[in-house]
Amino acid sequence: ADALHPIALDRGTRLSTSLPPRLRSATGDRRRVEQILTNLGANALKFTSPGGTVEIAAWFDGSVALVAVRDDGPGIDAEDRPRIFERFHRLAGHERITGTGLGLPIARDLARRMGGDLDVASAPGAGSAFVLALAGPTSADPEAIARALARALREEEIGLEERAVLRALERTRVAG
Repeated sequence: ADALHPIALDRGTRLSTSLPPRLRSATGDRRRVEQILTNLGANALKFTSPGGTVEIAAWFDGSVALVAVRDDGPGIDAEDRPRIFERFHRLAGHERITGTGLGLPIARDLARRMGGDLDVASAPGAGSAFVLALAGPTSADPEAIARALARALREEEIGLEERAVLRALERTRVAG
């Protein structure tokens, strides 16, 4: 998060963290985890409008460490979500945003090489949450990691859908 604060300040975006003190007990290559999270954080800042918020939160689900990078950007349509992890794939309408289309595929590949995974929950108009799952202080089998990631993605999706509804209600209130 320290490396991302100058970017957030420059963009006028709030960057917050909610990290447990024992997160260091997650199993993985520290440099690679930092690389993944820096990529996810930088992407979140790119896609969040000035005045918006990017949050990095972490927690444990049993023996699995989870880290979510949340933004309140435009979100990603359901049919586009699998493609954002393909090399060189850029979504239509993102031409003005710098990038090569390699960051997310590399981040997912790094997560999987460490025995974890990376996926996204998103709601158009409400933002996205990229969730990194890694083994915690004790080993976690691939099925435990998959189950924990699926639970986290469901929870993130619910939160994003609630945000979308609240934003729609606010727009209706302001317009009415």
